[in-house]
Amino acid sequence: MPSTKVKALGLLLVLFGLGQHVQLGSTQAAGLVDRLVLNAATSALQEAFELMKHKKPTEMWDEFIQFVFPTGPDNTRVLPYDGVVDVNSVAAVLNGKGWDVIFEEGYHNYLQRIGHKKAVRTCFKGRFNTGKTFVLGMFAGSPPPNGYTLHTPGLSVKYVNTTSGLDLLFIDTAGTDVPVLNELQLLDRRLTDAFLQELIFSLCDTDIFVVNQVTLADQIFLTALQKRLQRDYPHQKVKDRLLLLHNLKDIEEVADVQKVVEEDIKGAFNATEGDNEGTYYTSQHFYHFIVARQGTAAGQHYNQRTINFLNNLLASKMDRKEVSSLLPDLMQHAERLLKTKYLVKVPSKEEVATQQQQQAANTQANVANYLGVKYLFDLAAQPSAGAGAESAPPMREEVDINGRVNFELTFHEASGAVRDEGSGRTTNYIPSIRPKTEVGPEISISPFLQFKEDGFVDFMFNGLFTQPMTVGQKDGKVTITVDVPGVEKVHWQTLGNQVFIRGCRGVQNDFDRMLREERFAGCFQKHLEVPQFFIDRAQSVATHEHGVFTLTLTKEEPFL
Repeated sequence: MPSTKVKALGLLLVLFGLGQHVQLGSTQAAGLVDRLVLNAATSALQEAFELMKHKKPTEMWDEFIQFVFPTGPDNTRVLPYDGVVDVNSVAAVLNGKGWDVIFEEGYHNYLQRIGHKKAVRTCFKGRFNTGKTFVLGMFAGSPPPNGYTLHTPGLSVKYVNTTSGLDLLFIDTAGTDVPVLNELQLLDRRLTDAFLQELIFSLCDTDIFVVNQVTLADQIFLTALQKRLQRDYPHQKVKDRLLLLHNLKDIEEVADVQKVVEEDIKGAFNATEGDNEGTYYTSQHFYHFIVARQGTAAGQHYNQRTINFLNNLLASKMDRKEVSSLLPDLMQHAERLLKTKYLVKVPSKEEVATQQQQQAANTQANVANYLGVKYLFDLAAQPSAGAGAESAPPMREEVDINGRVNFELTFHEASGAVRDEGSGRTTNYIPSIRPKTEVGPEISISPFLQFKEDGFVDFMFNGLFTQPMTVGQKDGKVTITVDVPGVEKVHWQTLGNQVFIRGCRGVQNDFDRMLREERFAGCFQKHLEVPQFFIDRAQSVATHEHGVFTLTLTKEEPFL
């Protein structure tokens, strides 16, 4: 099938859903999201209609399955997947579309067949076109042909029972850094990459990160990722979990592989051989494994030996979960991420105006430059954290500490089907994960997200001024000190192992005429994750004296 036809078909099915659930440009969708979808669709929509207008629904379904699960020249499946959860856009949840759940045999049939199996969850990660899906195919015993470019949609699932009887559930993801059609899609693509990265870290027990010949960008990414994981887990646990697989897909000779080993693995990572046969290498933070081009001397030397070793390694993992639990777990973790980080409730103009009147000390410019002003000012009405004071009581749900919103995901069964009277075939609609209720226009992608070198996003609260902060640990307690000159009230809150500190500083506006202004005013927020323990808020103490805010946190229990 020509690629333009495939793209047109996929687009039509996404936009029209064979009469299911897509309503493009609905009033509840955020304006930016509408533009993202419309701009991506316009160029191909007319061509798609011309190609598909004479197709029967069952023919369109057959071609859609071929699009998601393509076949090779011998009519065997090229993509070694059981099914796909098409998490292709964070923005999709805002207009109610959600993410399709596409299993060739049907999701419920899949669960009836293997849902009761307990398997080790293993995730494949890596940048676009590094060969993650090819490596997954090697584990499944059906690697795609050399040179076949595969575009993994969203989050893909494959159950494998090895020759030794080990049950594995592999989860493959769309590679990071996939190019987009236009500038409007850029933000959503980067957010979705980060969202998927966080999501699968919550789902999997082992992560296989696939690289080719190592680049500087790979080193920066892996170093940052390892440091992030080590904030919450012991060093050896991180090393056992994050495995580095060097997919030397263009190298055919064993001698050439050895050159790469000397330069990339031993040189860049200062690694040593883990065994006498060179099956794996070990560096300070990673275990390194090698596969080479399939069907070559190098491939014959390394590939099956590496796969067998990794199978044995995965067999040692004790944490096994039923296959049927994957989708509920995915929904739970996705919902948590969306509620606590990626989505925020944006105050209306009327709400901002009301708060401005209540906070006369803050100028209109200060308020306009801080989109999260609603929940900052709601908190400002709470008692301040003075000397010996306890933390402010929890805020109302719609203005929670992270801008958390009322949001819940549900599995939509998609009742109904299309019947082809000519052939007698029936095609069921596609089930999906989508918001349980309509998402209102006040819900938006959070403006307080900053892309980090490890592929995650963190909170970024930019006010009009910043404050130096120090963090230290002594006798099992963590002390945070923030310079806050001119800030009358400082508020703090904890959530698990996270701390949020914020406040506002007004301008001095009692002059007839301002001759010079170098004293910045506005609101600030500090966010800190305290490594490896939950915070006992009741035992923690805050003081605010002489322009310095000090918060001493007490550890409640280990953060696992």
